Amino acid sequence: MSHVGLGFVGGATAGFNVQSGVVVWGVEGTWSFANIKGQGSGFNSFPVGPGANIDVHVTDTTRIKNLATLAARLGLVSGPGDRTLWYVKGGGAWMRQNLHETTYQSINVFGTSTTANILTECDGPCPVGSTTFIAADYAAQRNRWGWMAGTGIEFGLFDNWSTKVEYNYMNFGKKTVTLNGSTCFIVGEIFCTPVGALNYTRTLDTQVHTVTIGLNYRFTTWAPY
Repeated sequence: MSHVGLGFVGGATAGFNVQSGVVVWGVEGTWSFANIKGQGSGFNSFPVGPGANIDVHVTDTTRIKNLATLAARLGLVSGPGDRTLWYVKGGGAWMRQNLHETTYQSINVFGTSTTANILTECDGPCPVGSTTFIAADYAAQRNRWGWMAGTGIEFGLFDNWSTKVEYNYMNFGKKTVTLNGSTCFIVGEIFCTPVGALNYTRTLDTQVHTVTIGLNYRFTTWAPY
């Protein structure tokens, strides 16, 4: 199940730059607080016997809380006195990700079914028209490592201040994550009978795109860009 998350990031940047002619190179690290939330849902209905079927509703929610990068940066200016720098960067990325999944199953009996007896824990044949609900809730928090690449434009304002606009792509690859949770049977949507703790695995494939606007200050004598 795939989904797209939207949100914001905000944080700080630190690093160093060295300029030789029109070439600028350096190393830069970033740390950001984030609130990027995505949610996807799915539905499936299938028979479990001659007299019953199951409707399954699943909702997955992901939330990215923190992002960090450490990257090398290489850029060019158009001349010794030009204040505009175009650059590319690449390196490693890290994030903290929260995962949450809820599953809601309704087992609908429309005829006599011995298969439905097992699924609904009926005492004997389940009566026609009865419905039993199974609710499950899983959650996990994981630190993820990956790689990043980006590009941007930085412009010198006044004194040692500059501003920039930057785009970054981060890829955290595929990872199998175990979510911990519990489930219960709900008969008639009134009584919840706990079944116990469960472990559930999901394979995640996460990419992050960010567009940021920054304000930088250099703690050295003003450089051409």
